[in-house]
Amino acid sequence: MDTFTVTFDPPIPAAKRQHRTRPKWPSFYAAAEAARVPELDPGFRVAGRTFGYYPAHVSGVLADLLGAADIISMREDQSIGLCGYTVLLVEFREGRVWFRDPAGAFSHGGTPVGDGLDPGEVEETLRQAADAVWELVLPKG
Repeated sequence: MDTFTVTFDPPIPAAKRQHRTRPKWPSFYAAAEAARVPELDPGFRVAGRTFGYYPAHVSGVLADLLGAADIISMREDQSIGLCGYTVLLVEFREGRVWFRDPAGAFSHGGTPVGDGLDPGEVEETLRQAADAVWELVLPKG
């Protein structure tokens, strides 16, 4: 069975609790700068393959994760990106989310990646990853 996970380089600890509020972006950015949080290189791992682009400021990573979770929650075919670049295409059918690799095959709708996954589980994975990024910057918040 295929799974969907979010990876970080450098690795970060899993969140201890949920932080399902929208950040005040200027404050979050300032907190990350004050804490000297390093850039993170996020990746989406599907069917044994990792899709990502390059390291980015932690505020951008959080925005990307929240945006991807929102896309999955809407259950509409779209693309999800990291650091401003499309890294996966998502398609919803048969009550599942299906991923496609846009590289080299964008005009044909992308190359299929693995089997269909439960959209609720994928969304929750993205939100848990966002919670971990939040705690990295605001461990008490």
